[in-house]
Amino acid sequence: MRELTIAEQFEQSSPPLWAKCYPRRYQPTGNYASPKAPAQCMFEGIVRYVNGGLSSEEVEALWAAVLIKYKVPTFYLTKELSEALLLTVPPQVIEWPVMKLPFDGAVFMVPKGLINHLDGGDVSFISYARAYKDSTVAMVSPAGEKWQLYNCADSFNVVVRVSTGSTLHWTLDDQKTRYINLKQAKELAELVGNCPAHESAWAMSKFDAKDNVVMERSIRLLFNALMLMSLKPEMIRQASLIKRIQRKGQPVLEYWNPHYIGLNYKLKHEASPYQGGHHASPRAHWVCGFWREQAIGIARKQHKTIWVEPFFKPCSDGG
Repeated sequence: MRELTIAEQFEQSSPPLWAKCYPRRYQPTGNYASPKAPAQCMFEGIVRYVNGGLSSEEVEALWAAVLIKYKVPTFYLTKELSEALLLTVPPQVIEWPVMKLPFDGAVFMVPKGLINHLDGGDVSFISYARAYKDSTVAMVSPAGEKWQLYNCADSFNVVVRVSTGSTLHWTLDDQKTRYINLKQAKELAELVGNCPAHESAWAMSKFDAKDNVVMERSIRLLFNALMLMSLKPEMIRQASLIKRIQRKGQPVLEYWNPHYIGLNYKLKHEASPYQGGHHASPRAHWVCGFWREQAIGIARKQHKTIWVEPFFKPCSDGG
């Protein structure tokens, strides 16, 4: 008899909860982790919270409950766009409680090999959830019971899953940090290192240096992707329903083509005409992108944010 996968075990043990964690069955692709990876992480987080109730487990349960509220919006980042966003300096100051988001919770599937944890393997997905003070979020327990999770402060949770099945989570809390500065690498590293409720799930311990590197890169990618979605919605190819299957006495199955961001995006390379001579030539290198406020309108009194994309600069002699 074939051994059941983890996802199949979860579905059999608690069909109501699994259906909430995995409401849309996306077609898997070769360059990404299984679309079931976020669902498994959510399911595990809720079960750990129900069984243990620790504060770190409540963080993951709240993240999962917010995603369930929006039917787990899932976006696939293409490889070249992901690389461009990692080469882009994030906005200097973000007021995360009022930042424009497509949803208050979503998942970004990350191409294999883009961000690597030296102990945990490739990052499979990066996800976030924002919740507000004195709000409640509905949750389904493994037994199918309906619960309400109460949030005592404005919070922004980031969850990163790696290919070995381990999880990193990181939480911003309005009681301590409302504005975040992601522009300087040193400040971002300090923010990651000092942020409350950050844990490494494979050891349930504070982040080590390897965790910090992965979380810093993941946060850079996440906030740049959120900025891009707000400013360039035309880069998103919307998900589409393939089919729905009704099952007697069981949740409906939905099969979808996923959201993609950056399907036609190509990294920019600057042309460098040959200049001749024997002068010293700078090495070829990447020039980082950034976000800029551009003056527009009458008397240029209005502003809009634009993305100045990164580009590859070859040697000045064309070599």
